[in-house]
Amino acid sequence: MRTKQAGMDTVARLLPTAQLAGTGPGATPREAAHEESSTSCVDDFGFDKGDVTRGEPGYSWTLHYATRADYLTALERLRADWKAEGLTVTDEAPWDLPDKPGLPGISTRDHGIKLSLQQAWFGDEPTVYASGQCMRYHQQR
Repeated sequence: MRTKQAGMDTVARLLPTAQLAGTGPGATPREAAHEESSTSCVDDFGFDKGDVTRGEPGYSWTLHYATRADYLTALERLRADWKAEGLTVTDEAPWDLPDKPGLPGISTRDHGIKLSLQQAWFGDEPTVYASGQCMRYHQQR
C-alpha cells in the first residue's frame, strides 16, 4: 500500500501540467495505476515453504505532456521538490529512439521505495514508476 501511495503522491505533484494517459476525463491516480510484475523476487532456490510467498510491489502511471518543454519543466520541478525534502536524486539516461531523442528522467528512494519519472521502459511516454522491495508474505488461512 505504501508503494502505491508513494507513486500516487508523485503523480499528484505533476498534475495538472501532466495528464493521465489512457484514462477518461476526471480519472484519479488510483484509477490510473498499472500494477507491474517483477521476476526479481522469485524464490529460485525453494527456501519458501508452505504458506510463504514473495512479492515485489510495483506500479506505473503513464503521463502525457503537451510539449517536451512542459515535461522538462515538470522534471526539474520534481527534482527540486525531492531535493528540498532531503532525498538524493539520480539522473536516468534517456533511451534515444530512431526518429527522436529520448526523455531524460530522475529517480530517488524514499523509505525503501524507488520512485522515478522517466521514459517508459518499452515506449516513449513519460512514466512514473514506484517500486517496493522484495517482501515475504505468510498467507493467513
